[in-house]
Amino acid sequence: MMAQNIGERILDYLRLGRAHTAASEMFGLTLAAYIGGVRLPLLLAFIPLGWVMHVGGFSMNSLMDFLYGYDAADPSKAHHPLPAGRMKLSSAIMFVLLSQLASAAGFLLLSRSYLADLAAVVYLVAGMWYNIYAKRHKLAATLDLGISYMALALAIAMIHGAFTPLIVMGALYLGVSTSFTIGVAGDVKDIDSGTSEVNILRNMGTRVEGGNFIPSRAAIAWTLFLNMLRASFLVAAAYIITPIWALPIAVMAYGSFIYYSLALMRAGPFRHEWRLKVMGAGEAWAYVALVITAMPLMISWLPAAAALFLVAPVAYFYAMNRIMWPHTGSGWAPGV
Repeated sequence: MMAQNIGERILDYLRLGRAHTAASEMFGLTLAAYIGGVRLPLLLAFIPLGWVMHVGGFSMNSLMDFLYGYDAADPSKAHHPLPAGRMKLSSAIMFVLLSQLASAAGFLLLSRSYLADLAAVVYLVAGMWYNIYAKRHKLAATLDLGISYMALALAIAMIHGAFTPLIVMGALYLGVSTSFTIGVAGDVKDIDSGTSEVNILRNMGTRVEGGNFIPSRAAIAWTLFLNMLRASFLVAAAYIITPIWALPIAVMAYGSFIYYSLALMRAGPFRHEWRLKVMGAGEAWAYVALVITAMPLMISWLPAAAALFLVAPVAYFYAMNRIMWPHTGSGWAPGV
């Protein structure tokens, strides 16, 4: 075991929990709480809750990747704390347990709804099922994790008892977005990893050959289908907010998600870091598109809302990438 100072040990725990991508939960769940009727100052409590939930879930994911041998077969993960031998297995297990307990405690402290509690249980069980079993069966994993995050969005939005069609559309959007991240974007990132982990795009005929990324027609169709589906949920949400808002959101959502699909599936030289940047930009845009769709709900405090839901997540993502991956990544592309 390599000797480490306290700063490096903290960074490795952050890497285990992939804390650089926590902005999606920190600010996305805060937005869900706002849509569900939570207001300032209590609204700000959902930022640390989202962080702990993210780190708890992803630290378990990292632990299972290591135990199943996926990290050992993937050279790009060699610098991660468990494969590199910088963290004891017992320490990783304890961190997972503590972060999961902190997530549950934080949620129960804020919850005022048994329906929200039930949705949170679905999120937790589906997430654990994904990490322990489903991720070895990628199509099941794609559906399972989508259900898990859809349940999480419902749990947060219903935390004070609200349940509306807008909440349902937002939860469906988050569920499909999560399935896309797992079943498309993540598979593009790992298409050349050589691990035994099932890859949907590879099974559809997509491959890297002679250093070139060659997408299959089935993979392009799968990518477009999921992106058009989540765009449709955005348009439905916009219509619920105010019907006149649906047309500009439709132009924005369908146009941008078609562009993202074609960029992600573009044939040509396979450069891992470039694909990571496309993936990161596309998934960041998926969050921004949701915020833009919800903006009519925030007219009374729009400048502050823009700072909270748009500026703060970008600043967090960039800063954490620079802090956590100073040698293997960049501000916009983490070293994963």
